Amino acid sequence: MKYVIDKIRNIRQRKGYFQEYMSFELGISQTAYSRIELGKVKLDLIQLQRISEIFEVPLYELISQNEQTVSTCVDQKIDSLEEKIDRIIHLLQFMANDRGR
Repeated sequence: MKYVIDKIRNIRQRKGYFQEYMSFELGISQTAYSRIELGKVKLDLIQLQRISEIFEVPLYELISQNEQTVSTCVDQKIDSLEEKIDRIIHLLQFMANDRGR
């Protein structure tokens, strides 16, 4: 379950959320939330679902042992598409300039 706790901490930090924010959203004390990230509390499915809702990520992203999260995969796909779009734009500009001569 350590990988789940690590993912929760990493996603929280990536989103810029503080433990105080998470504890408020979960309706628990900051100390209780800290115990979650320290692995001293076993999370049930309902708690995991609520955390995934706060993070706006699918539950399976939290519980998957795959290091690459869904959002990381999506970001990589977007980057790849942006590069392809840039190449197409440059090609179209070249073709337009070539026609003008």
